Amino acid sequence: RTEQNTLNKISGDIRNLTASNLTCTKIETISVTNTGAKLSPPATAVYCVVQVVDGGAADATKVLNISECSTTVATTSLGITLGDLDIYDIRGNNNINGFSMCSIDAATHTVNVQYYILSTE
Repeated sequence: RTEQNTLNKISGDIRNLTASNLTCTKIETISVTNTGAKLSPPATAVYCVVQVVDGGAADATKVLNISECSTTVATTSLGITLGDLDIYDIRGNNNINGFSMCSIDAATHTVNVQYYILSTE
């Protein structure tokens, strides 16, 4: 129930942001290992949504560690922990470019990302 409430809130946030002149410009799928991964955003991205879509971990509630801090990358033991089907949104170009992810275990996990830019409409 908590996950559904979170998904509903994020969906509502995305609708509000889309109404605020944001346009989805790129979608990508990233494989994340325990050596880490970064995003490949468009240069002008100001918002993005990250969703963990792989529950192959021994503990599906603890799949990845993430960090928005450009000076501290996520590691197997450092960062904010996300689980299977968790959604995380990132606001601001600096935060998007500083974002890193790392698998907590030895498995490779999948993350889907949607990027948004300011619309001229």
